[in-house]
Amino acid sequence: MKTTTLFLCAAAVAMVAMTSCGKEEETDTVAPAITLVGAAEIDVTLNQSYTDPGYSAQDDTDGDLTDQVEVNGTVDVNQTGVYELSYSVSDAAGNETTLSRSVTVVNDADFLGGMYSVSTNCASSSWDNDDFMSFITVSETNNNAFTISELRFDLSTTVQSVDAMLDGQSIDVPNQTVDGEMVEGTGEVISADEFEITLSTGNSCLNDFTRQ
Repeated sequence: MKTTTLFLCAAAVAMVAMTSCGKEEETDTVAPAITLVGAAEIDVTLNQSYTDPGYSAQDDTDGDLTDQVEVNGTVDVNQTGVYELSYSVSDAAGNETTLSRSVTVVNDADFLGGMYSVSTNCASSSWDNDDFMSFITVSETNNNAFTISELRFDLSTTVQSVDAMLDGQSIDVPNQTVDGEMVEGTGEVISADEFEITLSTGNSCLNDFTRQ
């Protein structure tokens, strides 16, 4: 009986050993999955703060890997432009996943940028039929700020590089010295392709801008 028992035990051990040797170890080849919270493309207003909406990472073998995600890239909210953020994570087997988010810092006055035809109507004269061209450059560092390449405060005097600010649909030209002249004024946005500014420098002139 004792001999029989020993034989059965030995046989069982041998079968387990054979089974173990015959079974191949499974290899983890599936990379983790990263999920972004919020959109993959985000617009941020110039000079405003940016907080990443967040992310999560899951692996079919290792489970939750969110706290192991590495984020690379920065967003300069004081400079317009497109910034890329990358999110990377690896599981224990070395499978890696990378995902990206695009953050665009924009000036709220961006829609005003471009070339315009300008007509001038001064209080002391009729409309000037000799229209002139003016270019709007939007600030890359100061939200709502833009520069007008050319304006007139009478029919014979043109001033260069006048600074202005957008406030909703209103436009403010703060008091400033341009080409030796004191310039200030107000205006309003009429449509996406037209706005007007009245300069007051003793003589009041309405400058009407139409996009080209």
